[in-house]
Formats: sequence, C-alpha cells, structure tokens
Amino acid sequence: MQARYATLLLLSALLLVGCVSESTKVSPVRPIAVEELGRWRVERSGSLVGVLKKLRLQDRAKPDPFYLVEHASGQQAGMIDHLGRAYRTDPFSGERVLVGMGSMQEDLRLLLELSELPEILPWNKNKD
Repeated sequence: MQARYATLLLLSALLLVGCVSESTKVSPVRPIAVEELGRWRVERSGSLVGVLKKLRLQDRAKPDPFYLVEHASGQQAGMIDHLGRAYRTDPFSGERVLVGMGSMQEDLRLLLELSELPEILPWNKNKD
C-alpha cells in the first residue's frame, strides 16, 4: 500500500516538475507626443487608396522619423521605418512583421495590398 502511495507521489512530483510557466514582459505605457512632418495622398487610377504620414515621436530614445500608412478608410495598414523597411502588425501577437524593403511605392503596394504600384501625390486639403 505504501509502495502505491510512494509511486503516486513520485509521479505527481514528476508532473509538477514538467510544468513550465512563461512570463510576459509588459512595457510601461506612457503618452508620447507625435509630430506630423508631412502627409501625402496614395492614389491608384485617380482614386484615393491610402494616406502616407511622416511622423516623429518626441522621444529621445527613438528620434528617427517613420511613415504611417493608412487605408482610405483610416484603418492602419502598417508602417515604414527610416531605413525603408515596411512592417505590418500581426493581430494575434501584436508583433511587427516585415513585409518588404523596396522603394516607397513598392512598400505602399504591399501594405495596401494593391495589384499595381500607386501614385504618391501631395496632400491637398481642398480635395478632402
């Protein structure tokens, strides 16, 4: 009888040793001012398909400007960093996923899921 309990206790201990817990690193959230440095229309065949915004965070740790790409509806499509790398955010993990590193037009085509290269035009407030 004691042998059974000893075996059961040993198996339970082995199961507990096999358990692994993962910790998630959470970065502290704080507001950061954003400066808009420029804005352009992204068009395909004369129709607005997106907006390209050049932004800079007012954060000494990340002083380089980057581009935010939005669909015409205002939904974020991704971002292009100061080195020309285009990223999309994975909706499940929240991680940035590299989708391309080409010309600005090619990066916009990939992020906005267009079949052809778009035109990048100056922002015209009267058009919107």
